[in-house]
Parts: sequence; structure tokens; C-alpha cells
Amino acid sequence: MIKGIQQLVLALSLLSVSIATLADSPKIQFHLSGADLHWIAERITFNETANKPENLTFWNAKELFPSFGIGHFIWIPKGVKVPYEQTFPQMVKFVSKTVPAPNWLSSLKPMMPPWVNRESFEKEQNSNKMKALRHWLLETKDDQAAFILHRFQLKLNEALAKLSITDQWKVKETVELMAAHKVSTYALLDYFNFKGLGNNSKEQYEGKGWGLLDVLMAMPSVSKHSRLEVFVATAKDLLKRRAMHAPTQKQRDIEQKWLAGWYHRLDSYLKLTTKPL
Repeated sequence: MIKGIQQLVLALSLLSVSIATLADSPKIQFHLSGADLHWIAERITFNETANKPENLTFWNAKELFPSFGIGHFIWIPKGVKVPYEQTFPQMVKFVSKTVPAPNWLSSLKPMMPPWVNRESFEKEQNSNKMKALRHWLLETKDDQAAFILHRFQLKLNEALAKLSITDQWKVKETVELMAAHKVSTYALLDYFNFKGLGNNSKEQYEGKGWGLLDVLMAMPSVSKHSRLEVFVATAKDLLKRRAMHAPTQKQRDIEQKWLAGWYHRLDSYLKLTTKPL
């Protein structure tokens, strides 16, 4: 009897610790001013579209799906299997709460690309539907940046909950240090949009990723003065490791060529700190 009571007390104690741990689990949440959000939106737009309106509706010849908007949000056709999360329908739903999407787009049930392939997509680039879509995408750049911020916080907090408490607080502290300045905040959001969060096992080589969470976890301790430099250096290390460990020699050769462009994008974050903001 006594032994049974002792076991019950122990179980209740462990339960209390677990509940307290959950209650203390850190959450990442920050807000941007309208001016800062606009500033970030303009830079993401340049990175993904080179400020060319026609690139707001784009289907790369090497990809199985089109992408849209300032973040090149992907829209996956029926029957296509890729290891990426579809983000365009999510963005449309989010932004439409503020600025309604073109009728033809919002009326799609289900919301799937109306083009069977890239050829049919290219033929419609100058159609009224596509022009209306590009106009909406141009008018809602700041709202799309707000969606990137919303998704960044949602996905990062979901991933944090699966880490140890020690790692949770490490990531939270690093993010909050970076979020104290709009350039490093932009770096977080742009890298997240550019290389993903990194918690998708299908986007890893030999069990190692290169997404935002991978970078944050690999970063050594930072101060408010070194945060961006350390972030960039760590991201470069992980992307170099990615190129070295691609599954085939052909893919390794391709990714070695991509490294220069990836490094250039990361270096562009640092250049912003030496210019008037």
C-alpha cells in the first residue's frame, strides 16, 4: 500500500514538472512597423524577382510547378510529387483577408493550378487573368511580407516545441537578438523564405540540413553586435557542407556552382549594415 502511494506521488510530481515545462516553453513572436515591413518586402521582392513584374508569375523550366509573388510561393499541380510545402494557396488566403484576390483565383474549387504544364502556363502570361494576378501581387507586396513573417513565426514555434528546453531558449535568444534590428530581421525572414526552416528530412543530405533552424542551432553564442556576422558565417558553412554531401557527383558539381550565388545573397545582408537605412 505504502509503495503504491509512493509511486503515485512520484508520478504526480513528474506530471507537475512536465506541465510546468510546457508552460515555460518559449514562444517566438515579434512585430514589425509598417515602414520596416515595407523595407523588408522591397528587398525580398528584389531577391526573388529582380523587381521585374513578369517574374511575379513564373515557372522555371527546371521545376515541376509555377511560383508566384515576392516570395516565389509555390503552387503544385495535381499529381505532381515534390518534397516541398505548397505555400501559394496559404498566401492567397492570408492576403485576401486584407485585399481580395482576383475573382478567377478565389473561385477555384479546389484551389489548384489551372494549367496542365509549363507550356500552357507560358501561353497565358499575357492573358487578362494573369495580368490581374500580377496587378494584385504588385499591390500586396507588404501583405505578402506579413505572410512570410506570420509563417516564419508559426513554423519556428512548431519546431521549437520539439526541441529540448535548452535548445528552445538558445534559439529564442538568438532570434530575439537578431529581431532587434531590421537588417538582421530581414536576414532571418529572407533566409527562411530562401532555404526553408530545415526540419524536413526530405531536404537533408546524410541527415544534415541547411535551413534556418539548422543555422540557428549551429550558431555559437552571439552578442547584439555580432549577430548578423555569425549568422552569415554559419549559414555559409552549412551550405558548403550541403554542396559537399549532395547524393551524386553530378549534384555536387551543380551545387558547387550554386554556392557563389548563395554566398552573394548572404553577403548582401552584411552590405546593408554599411549603408544608410
